[in-house]
Amino acid sequence: MDPADTRAQVDFLVQALGLRPGDRVLDLACGDGRHTLELRRRGIAAVGVDRDPRLLEEARRRAAELGLEGLWLEADLYRLGVLGPSARFTAAFQLFGPFGKQGDASWDLALLQGVAGLLEEGGRYVFDCVNRDWMLAHFDPWGRWQAGETLCQEERRLDRRRGWLFTRTRRVWPDGRCEEWEDRVRLYRPEDLGPLLRRAGLSLQGLWGDFDFRPAGPSSLRLLAVAARWTGG
Repeated sequence: MDPADTRAQVDFLVQALGLRPGDRVLDLACGDGRHTLELRRRGIAAVGVDRDPRLLEEARRRAAELGLEGLWLEADLYRLGVLGPSARFTAAFQLFGPFGKQGDASWDLALLQGVAGLLEEGGRYVFDCVNRDWMLAHFDPWGRWQAGETLCQEERRLDRRRGWLFTRTRRVWPDGRCEEWEDRVRLYRPEDLGPLLRRAGLSLQGLWGDFDFRPAGPSSLRLLAVAARWTGG
């Protein structure tokens, strides 16, 4: 990932979440920690969470290289209660992560409820998902892209009635090694998110189509949602 893209994405997070130095922020599905570390560099107490110990080890290595402190937790995002009843954060976010990836809205609801339980009163949460309207209009059964030094190829199938995207992805390294996996992604329309968030104890505060704060619409591949812990009323 281009470091400039990471900085632009963190610029968005800082503004959308209203972050200030010293705030405790949870980076869900943090991967190798690129967002966590950029937030740490800006004086924000970001904590990275991921279920893959290999990625967390890479995050620790990168933190050491940059001379940054970091806290990395191994946890399943659908079981965030393991972080403990006293864990509270100013804000949380999940970018390019698992939201929608289980194919069933009940999994997404469980994830949102877990996040709501970790936020302070009024705490904000940013997450992204694939825009169903865009996918229905621009569906391509094949995809091919470069990810760092690896080549990724993807075969796709779209269930238009249920709004599910089925993918089979193959990732190839320069030395010939390859990895294959399958996903089923639930696609959301903008109007789907507000009711789902309310069921989780969150309220939708804003919806954007990209990290430059352009409004979400049919031309937006991804939806960037900003939610807040709902306190009733």
